[in-house]
Amino acid sequence: MSITQFTMEEVRCFGERQTLEIRPLTFLVGENSTGKTTALACFHILADYLRGAGIDFNQSPYSLGIFKDIVRNSKEKDKNFKLGFASKYNNEDIETTIELV
Repeated sequence: MSITQFTMEEVRCFGERQTLEIRPLTFLVGENSTGKTTALACFHILADYLRGAGIDFNQSPYSLGIFKDIVRNSKEKDKNFKLGFASKYNNEDIETTIELV
């Protein structure tokens, strides 16, 4: 199975759904405070979840804080965020999304 896309929605600076295309060699480039570390941390959280490990928002080397610090505009009631990925397995496209509430 190879991951082809990674998605985030309502996470810190990412409000609308953001999709990162994943290739054999992928670079994250941008100015300071534009979400590169947040994207990597979320990818790490999703990978841990898929392996059956617990979700830890502060696992080294990333420290995202507590849930309300991660969710975009968390002052609103019933906030959540979503992480997902698309992959290919036996030439079939698969999309998976988890919603963290």
